[in-house]
Amino acid sequence: MVMSNPKPRPMPSDYEELDFTIDEESWNEYTLNDGARIKGRVFLAKIIRDPNNPTQMNFSFSNPQWVVYSPSHMRGPPHPNPQDFSTAEKYEMKVQNSHEPWNRYRIVRTGQKIKLKLTIDEIHRYVDRFDAQGAPAYFVPNGIAVNISEPDTVGRN
Repeated sequence: MVMSNPKPRPMPSDYEELDFTIDEESWNEYTLNDGARIKGRVFLAKIIRDPNNPTQMNFSFSNPQWVVYSPSHMRGPPHPNPQDFSTAEKYEMKVQNSHEPWNRYRIVRTGQKIKLKLTIDEIHRYVDRFDAQGAPAYFVPNGIAVNISEPDTVGRN
């Protein structure tokens, strides 16, 4: 099953919290036509499911973390309030190369494999805005794709 941008579902009061292990967590990487490189990641924080309908799961994810690497000639004065960026002028960047690996987890109780992938739609650079380290500031709309395998063995809940 593959889902994109899963919407939280209300869970019953007797929901189960499922322990999981981390098989692999990686960073996405995007090389832009302006010479900057952006790395991003998200990770799985919690899995819960409805005990009356074990196929109904709800996932909690971290907020995406973004890091910008830029040549020194692209840097500028850090902006004191990044929340002001929402109204700033921006323009779309071209992504020259991208790497979007799956993060992999395993539910301990069922053996199911969970794969998460942070995906982007586009990347925009803010005009004359710089992050706390002075790197160019970017807007990166994104989503999370989720893939869930079937349980390892029949009858295992």
